[in-house]
Amino acid sequence: CQNEISLQQEALISIYTDLLKGISKVALLGFPDHSNKGDSAIWVGERILLEALGIEVVYIARTLSDFNATEMARILQVTPSEGTTTKISKSRKDFVESAILFHGGGNFGDLYWTHQELRNSVVNGFPQIRIVSFPQTVHFSSSSSPALAKVIEAYRLHNHLTIVARDVQSFNFLAKHLGTHQIRLAPDVAFMIGSVAGRISTVPQDEAASSTKSKQLHQKWDVLVHQRSDKESTPDQRSRAAWETLRFDGVSSTFSFKIDDWLGTANSKYGWIPDLNKRAYRRLEDGLDFLAQGRLVITNRLHGHILLTLMGVPHIVLDNLHSKVLNYYSAWTKSCGL
Repeated sequence: CQNEISLQQEALISIYTDLLKGISKVALLGFPDHSNKGDSAIWVGERILLEALGIEVVYIARTLSDFNATEMARILQVTPSEGTTTKISKSRKDFVESAILFHGGGNFGDLYWTHQELRNSVVNGFPQIRIVSFPQTVHFSSSSSPALAKVIEAYRLHNHLTIVARDVQSFNFLAKHLGTHQIRLAPDVAFMIGSVAGRISTVPQDEAASSTKSKQLHQKWDVLVHQRSDKESTPDQRSRAAWETLRFDGVSSTFSFKIDDWLGTANSKYGWIPDLNKRAYRRLEDGLDFLAQGRLVITNRLHGHILLTLMGVPHIVLDNLHSKVLNYYSAWTKSCGL
């Protein structure tokens, strides 16, 4: 799948070169300080992309609980109430050198309101500074959702806002409900990590212990079922018994078999790492280690699919409850033969 990986990297570089033209420093909001390794993969991809574009991240926040608008404004040299900058370009038609970026993923909508609440607050508070999202899947419970009404209300007056969708269905939804804003389509930014075939570590040696050097894959199981069982999974996928039936199909009963998810590592394992970027790298490494256990992996997680594609590991990908996985696969990875 190297060709597909390269094409998605090239698309991301092209799109964000355009969207962030003239920008030298950014705030990156929505750091994923939780146990879902896929969100850390996105964060690592975002940092790799920004480094490639020569853009410095000068402010990071997780949620509204640790977001400080005054501090971010001071660092970006903007006014919180108006979002105007102290460094105006010669042409007033040009954007200024600072921007606010929203972490990508699958939390745009009403499934994970804490993350959407931060975005709404920032859009309201900084109406004149450029705001760009990394690629998102969009899901609201309905078109009449009160949460959607709040998003439209927050976003409709912003002058320099670009929302990037990572599948066609999300793009069309955004265009329908926020059509006055710039909407773009791009692949998931975790593809900026690039191929990790034949190894399970992507942490730079100067950012982690020697144990994070490139290692050969250590496959423990013939079949690893990467089981998502939260509110994004289907009822059958939440049932361990349903997965267990795979053991008795006359073929797989002879195989070694493991059903597990990558959420098991306690967050306390990472709390000692003060640098948030290194923390994300470490979570990503643990996610790769987890997936490397299977010779064949069955996953219903989008970033299970994406990381397995980067690893070159054969896998079967299943859709989730809201078609997030299928929509991405249809848009970007269908031609890959893994």
